[in-house]
Amino acid sequence: MVQNEIIECIKNEMLADIVQEVSESLAYSIICDESTNISVREQISICIRYIVKADGNIEIKERFLGFIDVVATTGDNLHDVIKNYLQQLGINLNKMRGQAYDGASNM
Repeated sequence: MVQNEIIECIKNEMLADIVQEVSESLAYSIICDESTNISVREQISICIRYIVKADGNIEIKERFLGFIDVVATTGDNLHDVIKNYLQQLGINLNKMRGQAYDGASNM
């Protein structure tokens, strides 16, 4: 379907812009929450929060990166899924300074 291809192209461009801003930032933090979608499939949402300096001003941005389907919600699996997703996007893991989760014991 053409509309899905257009949406996918827009998503990729937006993610590229976000990754570029994050790479120019000194640090970032991630915000994750797990949920079950309408098809009763476990998934995790990932947001990123980072600082942008422009024209002498400092702005804190928070952006949604995506939903990721997960096969298991163990701490080890969620760690691997989050780490792999950030690496696939090209986000430097060494700049991560904070993590926020929904309070689940496995996160």
